[in-house]
Amino acid sequence: MSTRVVFGIGLAAILIIIVIYWRSTIAGATRNAFIRKNSPSNDVIRKNSPSNDDLNNFLNRFEHLSSNTLNKLDSKISSHLQKKWISSVLPDKVTDEKLIHVLPTESTLSVIDDAHVGRIAVICYIPAGDHQALQFLAMLYGSWVFVNENRERFYKERGDKTYHNIDLLAFCHPSVCPLLHNACKKFNALDNINDIEMNCWAIEQTFESPVPYGPINSFVMFNRTDIHEILSPYQKVLRSDFDVFITPALLTWQPEKKIVFGQGGYCDKFNMERLKSISTKLGMRHQGIHCIGSTWYGETELFIQLSKKTFEMTGYMWVNEFDPNATGLETIDFKANREGEWIRWWRPVSLLYGAELAINHLIDNLSQDYKKNYDTPSCSDDDYLTTPHIHCWHNDCEFQKFKFMDQLNIAIKSRDNLPGKIVHKIIQNSYLKKNLDKMTIAEYSTYIAWNSVGRHLRKWFS
Repeated sequence: MSTRVVFGIGLAAILIIIVIYWRSTIAGATRNAFIRKNSPSNDVIRKNSPSNDDLNNFLNRFEHLSSNTLNKLDSKISSHLQKKWISSVLPDKVTDEKLIHVLPTESTLSVIDDAHVGRIAVICYIPAGDHQALQFLAMLYGSWVFVNENRERFYKERGDKTYHNIDLLAFCHPSVCPLLHNACKKFNALDNINDIEMNCWAIEQTFESPVPYGPINSFVMFNRTDIHEILSPYQKVLRSDFDVFITPALLTWQPEKKIVFGQGGYCDKFNMERLKSISTKLGMRHQGIHCIGSTWYGETELFIQLSKKTFEMTGYMWVNEFDPNATGLETIDFKANREGEWIRWWRPVSLLYGAELAINHLIDNLSQDYKKNYDTPSCSDDDYLTTPHIHCWHNDCEFQKFKFMDQLNIAIKSRDNLPGKIVHKIIQNSYLKKNLDKMTIAEYSTYIAWNSVGRHLRKWFS
């Protein structure tokens, strides 16, 4: 066959693809081919492709073409392209029937008529640093997208009469907000009040605490003058770190108390006694409830009040209560470490100390009943639907966020092909069938993180 004929056939094929895609777009054809339905961030994600040519060609080719278009292409050619790419990145042979439409082909965000629908805000603060934005998009944001996309199915299966619309409010350092604008909308109070659908809002946080202690800023947004206006549409608030996962259990989660807290892991006889002593010194009450986690869920106005007090007490603890010469700290070896001694008295957990003081002081009749199933470890073998919130603790088991971030950084910085192990994880958690009803917490965490790499983080690749 002559070169001219080959060129003519190739050009004709390209024109046919363009015309078919244009027609399918106008007709509103559903994109139920071999990948997930578009997420809010995909419009910009398409602009920047991974360094791996095979990955780039596969994702872009099948993301932009509807199944109708593929059916009209020569079946032998399309099948060859698919199998050639898949076999080049997966160790085992993967056939077409093993690919899955991981997202529904049409919106599942319609309101359930017979349910009482409330609105809750999931709040976090994202400090300066590209890697902070990466963790947010891969973990908290990725899990929020999953929960929203599957909410009707989980609601119907559980049969509850009350469920929540869940908004994600990402208060972000001014240098980080631009990195989120393709995933989250720029916040507008009027739009938020009137918009009944679930949204991710990026809210620029223009100031931080003068105290040089990073974790205190996870509560800095509650010192804004407009915080009541921002949170006015919400009945309840869940405040969390950004390197966490939420699960569909949050859709129907109804604690009996006005506010509940996760479990902290900082307690020791020494610090429990000292915190009670500090509380007495400051004229505050301490009801003997310790080990309070950093994740809270509760009614909005009470939440704001507690958060403001926690911000205040955290600053006090960090500045005033780690003087090596202070009475009562004689047994803490500050010479070995200026921060104190883990686990007895440790300055880096001043936020948890401050929160314990604030909560014991402000909550009447505080008891262990206020501590619920939040901050569940990400390596747990329990069913992921048994908890609404998963935290990545500092451990070596899967899912382990530091190992994940190390692999992600390798992928982002790679100038050549992506390592096969990383591509395998993306494909395994983005394009192969997953039984969403039978995952452990560890499996869910791994699934969300690597699925997010394929869906929400492509623009970060070289």
